[in-house]
Amino acid sequence: VRQSPINIDTNQLTFDPSLHNLTFSDITNPHSIKFLTNNGHTVSCVLEEGLMEVRGGGLPHGYTAVMMHFHWGGNSLYHPGSEHTVDSVRYPMEIHLVTLKEGLTMEQAKTDPERIAVFGFFIDYFSYYSPSPYVSGSSVDIMQPLSVSDLLGSVDLTKFYRYQGSLTTPTCDEAVVWTVFQDPIKLRRDLVMFRIFLIWSRGGSCNLDYMSYCSVAPSVVSIK
Repeated sequence: VRQSPINIDTNQLTFDPSLHNLTFSDITNPHSIKFLTNNGHTVSCVLEEGLMEVRGGGLPHGYTAVMMHFHWGGNSLYHPGSEHTVDSVRYPMEIHLVTLKEGLTMEQAKTDPERIAVFGFFIDYFSYYSPSPYVSGSSVDIMQPLSVSDLLGSVDLTKFYRYQGSLTTPTCDEAVVWTVFQDPIKLRRDLVMFRIFLIWSRGGSCNLDYMSYCSVAPSVVSIK
């Protein structure tokens, strides 16, 4: 069984010496994020095709980043909504950076257990921010240059968990190499990108958007 998300039990981790540092090419490129889109359930960042690549870190292939999306817990900023948990503790939010083996489409990648690599980042905050009234079902072009690094802030990319899992949306294909970073993103009150985590419709915010973790965890969760 390799379904995701999971609870990461830090008392049951396996040290893996092959998990060297990851290499993110063009992570600081100010034009890597094309636009944001809100479908009423989640907010996604569509990335410039073929611009950002991820290698190393024990990954079986090189991967090309295609999108980022966000998971949170509902109308309140203080309602936890990360998909993964650590020692049964859920973070307020979680970002997923979705990457595919170089040269493949998503449909092609779903057929192999190592052709999709997803990178999970927990989100925590130390200040309240009142979001602006965006409308669900809309897309927003990025007017100011924005990189993936701008979203991640000072996250330590050298510390992470690794396991073999699945997509967390139907059809939940068991085709994902998961990397979940230990260090959460810390949001500041003045961080302009905080707006994307609560894009509000006229009737309220985006719907609750996280999947409960699976009761059956994979056999091995490795740590760098």
